[in-house]
Amino acid sequence: MKHKFWSGLSFRMMAMALLMCVLLPAVALYVCCDRYTAQLMGYYEELGSGLSRALAEQLSDQELDRYLDEQDVDERFVELNATVETLRSGSGVDHVYVVRPEERGFRIVLESAVIPGTDFYRNSYEGLGVLLEPAVFPLTSEQAMRGETFVPFRDNDATAGLLLTAGTPVFHTDGAFSGYYAMVDIVLEQVMQNVYAFVSGAAAFVAVAAVVLLVIFLLLLRRYFVQPVSQLASAARSYAEGENKRAFSGLSFKGGYEFNELADTFRLMLAEIEVNNLERLETAVYEQKLESDTRLANGLKSAMRPKALPQRETPYPFQVHGGVRCREGLACCFYDYFQLDGERLCVLIGEVPGEGLTQALYTVIAQTTLKSHLRSGLSLDQAMSAANRQLYETSGGGLCLNVLAGVLDGVTGRFFCVNAGEQTPLLLRFREERYDWADVFSYAPLGQNENVAYNAQELDLNQGDRLFFYTAGLAAIQGPEGGTFGKERLRPCLNELRVRQADLEQQLQLVGDDGGAFAVRSGEVGAFALLALEYCRRDRAQAHCLLTGDAAGSTALAEFLQGQLRANRVPQREAAQLLVMGDELFALCRAGGRPDGRFMAEFTVSPEEALMILRIRGAMGGRDPLDIPEGGALRGAADFVRRSCDRILFESGGGGDAVTAVKRVATGRETGKS
Repeated sequence: MKHKFWSGLSFRMMAMALLMCVLLPAVALYVCCDRYTAQLMGYYEELGSGLSRALAEQLSDQELDRYLDEQDVDERFVELNATVETLRSGSGVDHVYVVRPEERGFRIVLESAVIPGTDFYRNSYEGLGVLLEPAVFPLTSEQAMRGETFVPFRDNDATAGLLLTAGTPVFHTDGAFSGYYAMVDIVLEQVMQNVYAFVSGAAAFVAVAAVVLLVIFLLLLRRYFVQPVSQLASAARSYAEGENKRAFSGLSFKGGYEFNELADTFRLMLAEIEVNNLERLETAVYEQKLESDTRLANGLKSAMRPKALPQRETPYPFQVHGGVRCREGLACCFYDYFQLDGERLCVLIGEVPGEGLTQALYTVIAQTTLKSHLRSGLSLDQAMSAANRQLYETSGGGLCLNVLAGVLDGVTGRFFCVNAGEQTPLLLRFREERYDWADVFSYAPLGQNENVAYNAQELDLNQGDRLFFYTAGLAAIQGPEGGTFGKERLRPCLNELRVRQADLEQQLQLVGDDGGAFAVRSGEVGAFALLALEYCRRDRAQAHCLLTGDAAGSTALAEFLQGQLRANRVPQREAAQLLVMGDELFALCRAGGRPDGRFMAEFTVSPEEALMILRIRGAMGGRDPLDIPEGGALRGAADFVRRSCDRILFESGGGGDAVTAVKRVATGRETGKS
């Protein structure tokens, strides 16, 4: 890119220097001349005013009237005229005289020797009574005849040139105007010529000095400023255009440490830019590798996610559901479940402390190792000990796995578990309807110490019991007051009616959402895993099921009751009545609850007393659903339920509302198809 000289900084600096060298001396010379001339004029004005005042104080109007009116010249007149001449010659002024103002002009009374070469009179005697016409005078005839004062004024005389005139009125002793003015003329023509000659000489000297200084200044400016700036600009253009990437390396300036410092700074900046470019290149390569490794780790973790249990004709004696919450990046936590045989379920939930690709890959390795040992046929404690030794050999104790492993026997309801550094699970006993901490001892994490001996602990689960597992990421969420979610909020959240009665998938969703809402800032919530397990093996005597408050819930209730009635060999006729009664009772409960409400149906049979008990729990607004007024739309359904049952009981409390229907049935003989 071509740069014009007159458009650059160097040209502007030189033009500014030239302007300053011309303008500043001119302004200084003008100001000095003006101030000198003003002081000189002030001096002469003060001189003329002082002389006129001194002369006015020595005059008598009676004598002046007599001399002017009678044209009589005596010794006193000669004496006064000599005084006027003495004032002129002693003060260095050019003309002193006394006049009387009239309508047509000024009458001369006394006058000093006239100015040589002018039209003034040669002697004072010839000037007595001469009338002067006021060509230039600051006062009118009327003002002069009243004796008004005036400041000294300047006028260009035809013969004398520039003339300064000062005058003072002559007053009586009582202060009245006598009718006369004492006047002084000072010729300034020669004075001004001298001033102009001095100013011209000074201007010539200043001009020569300004030219010399300008040349010296421009040479210095070019040497110590213009050339360094041009070299820096040229080096910058060369670097920007890619012609010479090292143009700054050879720059060195004499007598200009600022430019040397600037060049050194540019060199450092360019070195930092090169280093930053290398770092960015390395960062891009690293990020690309990290992205590739992350995809690999996520792919491995996706492959390690639990598969759905195989479909079979008879339902499983358990329900299990899990999930992982991860805001961004890699999650170093996991959950897993798989069958060991037809009726045994193995569950895992764990995490590797820390975050990053190394921890994520180690999570996959540790999960794979543990699953391999659990499926090898070893007991739970033996499998955990073997996995611990293998992981310790792999990482040397540098990384570890916090994990809880459990095996549920679907036939007996016995749950064996080993907690290796993981969070304590919560247990819900169906009869107690409240989550509490399970009595599970915690061992050291896997891979931390090879000499740990793990022992399995046993929990006996009954129909409807639930276990809730979670990792440290959920428990460690910080609340607004400094507390953690695991200590302050987790158990109360699980014991809320809507969470406790929800199915497992929805329960995990609600708990995870509550954990996110508990945090001060959502961005501070780390990854965590959740796992819920319910033992739901039914027997003939007692069972329960969860229902939604819609038509699907009615269908699920009918299927549940049919299965229990067949299992207890209730006759078809009574079974049909019980099915209709159960459907009508559920319709009444749904009418009093919320559209999105959930209900739990419990069915109990007592063969000894031949009693059937159907209990429906849920939010019904605290009102008995069978309490329908006359003419109500569901009054017929309420009457039918009352007629079909031996007893109806409604309960309302902190755990929700419950309607219990009791009916005697005949059991033990099978009639019709089962």
